[in-house]
Amino acid sequence: MGISKREMGIVVVMLTGVVLAVLNQTLLSPALPAIMADMGVDMWAAS
Repeated sequence: MGISKREMGIVVVMLTGVVLAVLNQTLLSPALPAIMADMGVDMWAAS
């Protein structure tokens, strides 16, 4: 018994998705106001 290659691949893909989601939240969220200001977009247009 153990983890098959397919199951390990699924786990790797899911963990990669979690890491990317965390990076998106931690890196993009603080930068978003500056990006919006540079592009001349208000909060309502961005959402």
